Amino acid sequence: MKRQQSIALVVILAVTEVFTIWHGWSKHLQRIQEASRQREVGYEGVLRSYAAAITTGMSRMQVDQFLHGRGVGFFGYPAYSEDSAYADLVKIGEERIGWYCGPGSVSVAIRFETATNRRSLQDPSDTVKRVTLFKLFQDCM
Repeated sequence: MKRQQSIALVVILAVTEVFTIWHGWSKHLQRIQEASRQREVGYEGVLRSYAAAITTGMSRMQVDQFLHGRGVGFFGYPAYSEDSAYADLVKIGEERIGWYCGPGSVSVAIRFETATNRRSLQDPSDTVKRVTLFKLFQDCM
């Protein structure tokens, strides 16, 4: 009889422990998801402010002057397609997507259309095609 009571107690304790771990893990995942949603809302807000100031058709020279005038750092990123020129990326955050990747950057990508049918250079006459969010993850396994 004592043996059966001991086994029952162990089973009850094990089930309770499993439930406690599961409940704690699900709460942890909910907090991570909420933090991710809040970051995305923030990124979208920053994107909207850039998209309002940098409109389709602006020249690269105008965009670069705008960014320099506000002390915003940016860098060129290679073309996305045959009809585009280097994009200007303005880093606005960092993300991790899991243990298998290093930190990634979240940027506002100012995508340009080339006026001279070349992809590898930045030309002051390139024009803004669109302004989007761009996430670049590196060091992934």
